[in-house]
Amino acid sequence: MFSFNSPLGACETCRGFGRTMGIDYGLVVPDESKTLGEGAIRPWLSKSYRQCQRDLVRYARRSGVPLDVPWRDLDDATREWVLEGEADFGSET
Repeated sequence: MFSFNSPLGACETCRGFGRTMGIDYGLVVPDESKTLGEGAIRPWLSKSYRQCQRDLVRYARRSGVPLDVPWRDLDDATREWVLEGEADFGSET
């Protein structure tokens, strides 16, 4: 009954394709000694995503997130805030 054309019995993670997508946080934050203000989030330093860094600085100041503490010294809740965002992000008018 098993067929390569059928999803029945396929791996739930890769759906039978042998590949999964994920985020390598070691590439996102390659230098944990950098602060958010110094650009710890590497992808946001590129020309295409520079606005994301400016948004981070603006929202961090509003939320009381320190911009001068090395990434490795930030608490888990702050790191999660940076990586996952907050529920009402973008709801400002």
